[in-house]
Amino acid sequence: AWTASWTMRLTAGWAAMKLRLIWLPVWLARALGPMNTAKFASHLARRWGPFFKEQKIALANVKAAFPEKSEAEVKAIVNGMWDNLGRLGAEAFHIKWVTAFDEKTGERTRITGTGREIILALKEKKQSAIIFSAHLANWELVPTIGASGVGVKSTILYRSASSDRANEVLAPIRGGDSHKLISSKRGATWNLADAFEQMGYQKESSSLRNSFLAAALELRSGIPSGLMPRSASPDTVRAM
Repeated sequence: AWTASWTMRLTAGWAAMKLRLIWLPVWLARALGPMNTAKFASHLARRWGPFFKEQKIALANVKAAFPEKSEAEVKAIVNGMWDNLGRLGAEAFHIKWVTAFDEKTGERTRITGTGREIILALKEKKQSAIIFSAHLANWELVPTIGASGVGVKSTILYRSASSDRANEVLAPIRGGDSHKLISSKRGATWNLADAFEQMGYQKESSSLRNSFLAAALELRSGIPSGLMPRSASPDTVRAM
């Protein structure tokens, strides 16, 4: 019993220590501010990045892609890669700052983009939609950028941190009051199915409602097997 008690205490203590270590970069990022955090992370990445195995891989890939480049030019490109990765990591702690929306001008204050008119049209028509975005840096959350500032609620599937505790810390930073984040881990399909189901119930059009409800069904049970119904059957054609 004594051994079990101390084992439990050590386990709990280690878990608390890991949580503090996870919060450390968050506190540091908040203290430094967005720009200084980016500069600091860039310096760390450029200083220590070359000691990782990815340095050799990057050098080999750049040489293969640009055989005409000199050794100095290749190293400069790879050094720029580490600079970008460092700034990207810092950016993750300041997503809301990066995507800040100016209510007066109706524009983003730090980034530019196209397609926001699509979000506005959906809001005006009170329609729902499934939006696909590329996984580019932190911009797997592109729907967040489009929906922020216009009062549109969104459910977003994103790749979470590998550590559950780290994800608990980062999720509130990346999300917002009008956005529900769904981690692409176990159970994600069921959460997406619930979202599709709710969107389906809100549709007045039967065809749109059936599309969302069918998507929810397939996420939960898989694609139905057997013969698919034919809408162009002789009976249907005659009825038309």
